Amino acid sequence: MKKLLIIASAVLLVACLPEPNNSPLGSVNLAVAAASPDYATSDVILINTVLEIDEVFGQRIHTTNPADIAIAFEAGELFRLGRYGFDSVSKISIDTESDVVSVDWQRSVLGDDFSANPGDLLALSSRQAYVSRNGSKDLWVVNPAATTDADFLIEKIDLSAFANASSGNPHMADLEWLDGKLFVLLTGLNDSYAAAANSKVVVIDTSTNSLVDTDTSTAGVQAIELPVRNAGSFTMHDGVLYVAATGDAYNVVDTSGKYTGGIATLNATSFVTALLIDDGDLSAAPYGNISGVTVSANNDVYFSGSVSWGNDKVFVLRAGTSTPSEIVLGTNQYNIGDLLATDDALYVGVQAQSDGSENGGLKVIDLDDGTVNRLIELTYNPTQILAL
Repeated sequence: MKKLLIIASAVLLVACLPEPNNSPLGSVNLAVAAASPDYATSDVILINTVLEIDEVFGQRIHTTNPADIAIAFEAGELFRLGRYGFDSVSKISIDTESDVVSVDWQRSVLGDDFSANPGDLLALSSRQAYVSRNGSKDLWVVNPAATTDADFLIEKIDLSAFANASSGNPHMADLEWLDGKLFVLLTGLNDSYAAAANSKVVVIDTSTNSLVDTDTSTAGVQAIELPVRNAGSFTMHDGVLYVAATGDAYNVVDTSGKYTGGIATLNATSFVTALLIDDGDLSAAPYGNISGVTVSANNDVYFSGSVSWGNDKVFVLRAGTSTPSEIVLGTNQYNIGDLLATDDALYVGVQAQSDGSENGGLKVIDLDDGTVNRLIELTYNPTQILAL
């Protein structure tokens, strides 16, 4: 099990965390995973945006290893996932009254695999959680309340039957849950990491941890095939999963499938899928390779796309319309780490400009008119944004 270097450091903007309110974490309402520009250091940053105060609390548990992290906020608790080469899950404790942010525990999720590379964690309770492992065929069921490493792993769920790769690795990504069903996103990549087949979603009954047959008219237990390839993330909104897929964007040998992604939808009850936004083809790809999606309370669909290296854009498909429009982030070109729509705003994580003309941070977008309200500046470049 790898050790984390926990470094105590000064707060970025203020001396102490705000007074607690009804949130499990006090007035803090956003958590951001971030990496230094040289990717040598990672951080979990907490932000209070109430009344646009924008209090930023960072470098409390930043660490040089791992630099590649993800975060999850589940069952009222915040977790950090150390990805490729670090293969760990850590629980982060935040005490707003005593101004302490610390790591309660860290558990390995490597098991017997060469790499686990955890992608997401979803907890149903303090004692039952699921970890998607992109480097393995096994989804893990774990107990976050375990007091020993030996008691952490509860069960393994083998998903190799749904792999496109001959190695049996299904390349798990995001997790979502609704009405007793866990939805596991599979990218569908092969052993060469080419998007040679459509992505899938596996459904698991969390009362028994058994696979759900999503097509009873076909022999065997079926996964749900999506109309896109290389799906990397999804979000649940009003019983519908919105799936972002980048297509075969990184295959330099064969570019014919570069634009086989887009935004797909999956009804979490009927399992019906549809292609909501097509990313185009080699002759016309207006959004580039789509990388992320989020949905606002009024059903507007926001998504990011990489038009070219270092030139990412944000688009919105307004409810009741059929054509997305661009949201202009500024006069620069941007690398986008993530985007998140809340009840109040759209947050877009942008990297700092290499020429120093603009710091990295969160662009805050007005949901009504799509204009930039302000930039919440961060020391590190944001890679993931969560609402708490």
